[in-house]
Amino acid sequence: FFANSSDRIIHFEKEYNDAPFTFQLDNPNLKAFRNEDFMLKLSLAGGALPEAVYVVHNKAKFKLESEDADTYSYTFKNVQRPIEFQFEAAGYKSKEYKLTIAERPSLLSFDVTLNYPAYLGKPAEQLSNVGNLTVPEGTTITWDFHTDATEEMALAFEGDQKTYPAESKLTGGYEFSRSARRSGNYEIKLKNDESENREKISYFLNVINDKHPTLTLENYQDTTLYNYFVLGGNIADDYGFSNLRVFYNLRRKGDKTDEKKLVYKGFGIPFNKSTTNQTFYFQWFVDSLRLTPGDRIEYYVQVWDNDGVNGPKSAKSRLIDFAVPSKEEVRAEAEKSSEKTEAQINKTLQKAKSLQKELEKLDQRLKSEKDLDFQDKKQIEDLLKKREELQNDMKSMQEQAQTAQEKQERFAEQSPEMKQKMEQLQKLMKELLDPETQKLYEQLEKLLQQQQQDDKMQELMNKLKNKEFNAQKEIEKALEMFKQLQLQQKAEQIQKDLNEMAEKQEKLAEKTEEKSKDQEGKDQKGKDQKDKNQKDKDQKGKDQDGKDQKDKEQNQKDQKDQDSKDQKDKEQEELKKEQEELNKEFDDTKKDIEELEKLNEELQDKQEMDTGKEDQQEVDKEQDESSKQLDKKQNKSASQSQKKAAKAMKKMAQKMQESMESAEMEEMDENMDNLRDILENLIQLSFEQERVMKDFRGVNLQDPRFIKLAQDQLKLQDDAKVIEDSLYALAKRVMQIQTFVTRELNDMKFHMTESTRYIRERRLNMATSKQQFAMTSMNNLSLMLSQTLQQMQAAMMAMSMPGKGKKKGGKKQGQSLGELQQQLNQRIQQMQKGQQNGQGGMGGRQMSEQVAKMAAEQALIRQMMKELMDSQKGTEVGKKLGNEVKDLMEKMDESETDLVNKRVNPNLIKRQQDIVTRLLESEKALRQQEEDTQRKAETAKPLPKTPPAAFEQYVKDKQRQTELLRTVPPSFAPFYKREADNYFKKSGVGDK
Repeated sequence: FFANSSDRIIHFEKEYNDAPFTFQLDNPNLKAFRNEDFMLKLSLAGGALPEAVYVVHNKAKFKLESEDADTYSYTFKNVQRPIEFQFEAAGYKSKEYKLTIAERPSLLSFDVTLNYPAYLGKPAEQLSNVGNLTVPEGTTITWDFHTDATEEMALAFEGDQKTYPAESKLTGGYEFSRSARRSGNYEIKLKNDESENREKISYFLNVINDKHPTLTLENYQDTTLYNYFVLGGNIADDYGFSNLRVFYNLRRKGDKTDEKKLVYKGFGIPFNKSTTNQTFYFQWFVDSLRLTPGDRIEYYVQVWDNDGVNGPKSAKSRLIDFAVPSKEEVRAEAEKSSEKTEAQINKTLQKAKSLQKELEKLDQRLKSEKDLDFQDKKQIEDLLKKREELQNDMKSMQEQAQTAQEKQERFAEQSPEMKQKMEQLQKLMKELLDPETQKLYEQLEKLLQQQQQDDKMQELMNKLKNKEFNAQKEIEKALEMFKQLQLQQKAEQIQKDLNEMAEKQEKLAEKTEEKSKDQEGKDQKGKDQKDKNQKDKDQKGKDQDGKDQKDKEQNQKDQKDQDSKDQKDKEQEELKKEQEELNKEFDDTKKDIEELEKLNEELQDKQEMDTGKEDQQEVDKEQDESSKQLDKKQNKSASQSQKKAAKAMKKMAQKMQESMESAEMEEMDENMDNLRDILENLIQLSFEQERVMKDFRGVNLQDPRFIKLAQDQLKLQDDAKVIEDSLYALAKRVMQIQTFVTRELNDMKFHMTESTRYIRERRLNMATSKQQFAMTSMNNLSLMLSQTLQQMQAAMMAMSMPGKGKKKGGKKQGQSLGELQQQLNQRIQQMQKGQQNGQGGMGGRQMSEQVAKMAAEQALIRQMMKELMDSQKGTEVGKKLGNEVKDLMEKMDESETDLVNKRVNPNLIKRQQDIVTRLLESEKALRQQEEDTQRKAETAKPLPKTPPAAFEQYVKDKQRQTELLRTVPPSFAPFYKREADNYFKKSGVGDK
């Protein structure tokens, strides 16, 4: 008692707790994290407990919360610094305590760098404090973390059990990189010696996978010539493409390769790598594959995307099969096309005749009226519409004929003569579209608008009637020529088929004969073996020990004999099958011969031909015998019958060829005689026309001779009609009589008709002018027909000399236009010198004949120059020389006029020299166009065909894509590129 009291006196500053209870702190570790709350836990123990307990700190008292009778708590809010405190209850105080501060790891900020895959072509991107990310697959993500009180950092990704530590940087903070492969949450974990991060740091990583490309395909196959395909479609991907190819496999007729062993070849289709949604349009020319009847092509299109992470993914179209029809189907299609062409020519001809009648009616109506009324205008408008329809039909006729010829050339080899004739027919049809006639109709339309009814209208109607009459005759000629060529083509094909069948029959005969010899040898061998077996049988009783071995050998021999017999039967069946196929082929050829005879009956001038009826019967007989003998296994006799059938086939082909050639020679000879007669009559008509023209110049209207001369002109017109009819009839049979010949004939008829009209109207000046033009046309015709006669004579000479007229290779190079013009100029100069020296004492008739011939030659050179420039239309040299040649032809026309009027003077000579100089320069320019300083071989590029209607949209889409490339900047992100693409597609940009 005394010691305790003394201690308290001595240590008066010390607090002594003599409370009937004790303070027990339930927080053994007084450590709080900065900026966080800390809860004190206090328990009281003793016999007497106070009602309230307080915590004292910073000179203030705070009451503790009572949780139960002896437990209390108190929370320090947002602790920022260390806190010293003690408890007090019922006047009693506890000892002093101190709450210390600890730091928890924290993430202050972070930066994200996105390095996209190279194939996207997208620049790297940086983000700040963005944890939720959407990135393409394969993007490398680099996080740069800024932390506080952090000693360790790690990242955990959903679906991955492993935790990945981040690397600390020397400059402070942590860094972590990862390639994005799949979507999911990821968590950032922080740690130091005191604790981990208090709250979970989690974000979502959305990875966009590279999608598979898509492909749609439409295809168009050339079922006319089987020369090309058109492939069109759409390819789409999220980021672009790396390749677009066509794969194909060619299977020839009779190829039995296993489907699993097929090898597909491929080639690329042009596409745009920067466009994610695009159409493609490609024309695939298969000429180089040399498809023949029965061949097949299987093909498909495949596209690859540009996935640089997982490797390109692909999509491909369905497998498309294209088969070239069989030989029989091809021929049937070609014949069908020819029939369609003939029907189109007939249709065009009927329309031309109808138009001619309408012109006649309109002409008669206009002659009886002075002014155009509404009915006249309506009739002229209808006439113009019909003319336009006729023009379209002519174009269609030309296209049909071209298609028919291409089909014939595609699968059937033609002789050079036949090809030349078909080219001449194509030229004839092309020249039906006469631009001069079109100009006349345009003039008629202008006069209709001006409501003029005068001499111009009358003269225009006369010209149109003559033009349409000539067009009608030309169409009739085209129809007859087409029928003749179809006949000749059919005959050539039959001859070729007969020779091919004869070769097959001969080979089959040789094969049958070999089998017959093999059979005889085997029969002899079998007989020897039979004798041997008999001997063995006799020996059998003597030698019992070898019985078992002999029985075994006999069984093997019997099996071998049975196999041999089966093989022989199979070979015999093959021989019978081949013979039956040849029998069927010959039956088809007989049907072709019947069609040939039917075609011949449809011609106006039937040809004499020998189709070998007796030989046909012999072939049928021998083939039937051969089939029967093969059934009886009489191969030797069957071989002889087959040889006789082959010989009869060759005989048929030879007879047909000889009869066709003979008929052609006879017809050509007859045609030349007719042409000579026409030429003589034409020259006589020219002289008579010149006489009448001169006589008209010397009379007046009151002269009694006027009536006589008018009658002479009418008689000349009647004579011209005879020549006209004869020449039109001859033109249907002679391919060498070209279109410009009949047109010149038409001009002659027109000028003579006009001359007669002006004579009736007592307009002598105009009448003599038209007579002059008529005489010029006669002279031109004479020269043209003379050259045609020379061509026919040369052709006949070539035909009559075996091996001379059918040489392969190029034809003899003729004289150039410049050389022809120089020769003409020399003759004109000689004529002028003779007149100046007084040595031109030739008769007026002889001089007129020479001058007319010179004028006709000049006209021919002008016509040849026009044709040459027509062939150069659209070329660079054609555009360059266009105006020059036009002026040159005008000068030639002036020279023709001077020659017809016998004005051989210095002006004409000077003009002719100028023509020669300029003509030689033009020819030099044309030659230089075809020359190159470097000799370089280039593969011919096929002209792109007009796309089918179903593919026009793909062509427009290609244009739209080009427009998009100009519109959308390349720096756009793929999302914005796709959006811009969709917008422009909907709005129709580039669809022009």
